[in-house]
Amino acid sequence: MLRPLVVLCCALACSPVRAQAILKLWDPAYVSVRPGASVEIILIAEVQGGYAVIAHDAEDSMLQPLTLRFRPLRQVVVGTPRYPAGQLTHVDADRRKVSAHMGRLQIAVPVTVSKQAQAGELMLLGDLRFQACVELRCSATRTLPVNLTLDVLPATR
Repeated sequence: MLRPLVVLCCALACSPVRAQAILKLWDPAYVSVRPGASVEIILIAEVQGGYAVIAHDAEDSMLQPLTLRFRPLRQVVVGTPRYPAGQLTHVDADRRKVSAHMGRLQIAVPVTVSKQAQAGELMLLGDLRFQACVELRCSATRTLPVNLTLDVLPATR
């Protein structure tokens, strides 16, 4: 069973300045977990005013939906992220309505640590890919690095 755990961000280290200006991830918090346990991490992002970020559930093959992926890491299983539903919005010159995010959004990420994991820090490295639109123009796809430190606590007996 997943224990909810809110993480008020994932890191921005070395991310492109322009991408940060459109989509900001909140400063990281430490996540502690015991071997064999599961947590749900909530990533919080803020879309700059005036911009819309194409939602994960957008059904337009010409646009890049919001996608969060983590690299494989031994002794950690990252589940499928759960994205908020988008709002239908005009995003391009064709005036089509597409599912998009504006303002603050939260992405829930289930994480399970192996029973065999040793106490210490584990770094989850990932990427948040998105395409932003402003004033009926959409930019190229952008990527922000996501770095999350898991503090694996000693196993309880």
